[in-house]
Amino acid sequence: MLLSTIRSVFLLPAGTFAVISGLTFGNLIGTLLTCVGVTLSGILAYLIAKYFGRDFVESIFKNRKIEIDSLIKREGLFYIVSLRLIPIFPFDAVSYASGLMDVNFKDFVVGTFLGSLPGAFIYTF
Repeated sequence: MLLSTIRSVFLLPAGTFAVISGLTFGNLIGTLLTCVGVTLSGILAYLIAKYFGRDFVESIFKNRKIEIDSLIKREGLFYIVSLRLIPIFPFDAVSYASGLMDVNFKDFVVGTFLGSLPGAFIYTF
């Protein structure tokens, strides 16, 4: 779980950890552990971006970022779940971008867990 949590810092592939989890713990428990691991990993990336990168992004984008932030603030849970379900968006990129934007922390955590369930099930199976 610790390796899965710090995985996002080193940009290691989440799928590898999911496959190992499925082989080690089986499909059901492996899926739940994978979802917890990717959620913790996402939280770490979100917090790193929020506390270390937000000021830099605000200085570059200024007014345009405010428009995007207001949209994401209203529908954050929907956007996070949607982005997690679409496999073309890299998991860690979504996590870091969410920290840079004004995504509500609760929406991010719930959206990451729910949105990662289908993919985690497939990888662990």
